[in-house]
Amino acid sequence: MKPSAQRLCLGLLSPVLLLGRNSLAAQEVPLERCDRLPAIRVEVAGNKPMLFLVDTAATSLLNLKSFVLGDAREVEISSYRGTANTRAREVSPPEMKIGSYHLVGVKMMAIDLSALGASCGRRIDGILGADLLEKMGATIDFKRQIVHFMTSDERREEKLIGEARSDVEHCMAALSAQDEQQLAECLAPELTLLTEGTVAYPRNQALTWLRERYLHAQSRSHAEAEAHIEAHAANFHVVGEAVLFAYDLNRTTPGDSQNENGMAMCRKSNGRWRITSISPASSRAEMTTKR
Repeated sequence: MKPSAQRLCLGLLSPVLLLGRNSLAAQEVPLERCDRLPAIRVEVAGNKPMLFLVDTAATSLLNLKSFVLGDAREVEISSYRGTANTRAREVSPPEMKIGSYHLVGVKMMAIDLSALGASCGRRIDGILGADLLEKMGATIDFKRQIVHFMTSDERREEKLIGEARSDVEHCMAALSAQDEQQLAECLAPELTLLTEGTVAYPRNQALTWLRERYLHAQSRSHAEAEAHIEAHAANFHVVGEAVLFAYDLNRTTPGDSQNENGMAMCRKSNGRWRITSISPASSRAEMTTKR
């Protein structure tokens, strides 16, 4: 499979991010220390790895002493101390490698970081700031002393879960509002119900099952009593091209209350994520007494 490219708009930094074949494996890069400051090794143009500070409160920069080529100009550099004008050089390394990520076509500003290196006792060749760390999906684990960079599989799962969560939450709202028209749009053409036995229903029959089970189920003390429903979804997981999630439903009437939880699955169909299966795990009913 050819590497995929994604352009990152990072202000001073505008690289093209290429995910290599080994991007499917977990990308964990060990942290080093420059005094108390976390740092990481970055390979530039295939040369000996350089030391970059990892700073979530800074902009990504290079050390002018480490990268001498490029066009010099006056720029504004922002930090926690404020914004100041300084002389900087725009540098375009042919390639930068962090773990299995390859950054090609990078344009970064280089300033004098000598004072920073002197304060921690080691030469600092650059700073990986919040802009780049965020775009690479970096997670810093100080306990394990590693930086985890999001893999292509994780990016795909994040995208699918984000899409599915939005549509499923809309469906939970339709169920809470007892809006049968909107709820019908949430169901796949065929819905599999895993209750006492596995049964596949077409959409209209599945809606009837939902109606009888949740929307207009009889109260123990009040037939056809008006019900208040709260439905929520959580714990989304990708399974192939489908997304599995847990649901929790509370149904109350003047006479009793019922809580049910379980698992459901959805798939994307005609541009929308629709529920394809429901598997109730447990149901608990409680009687309430009116005073």
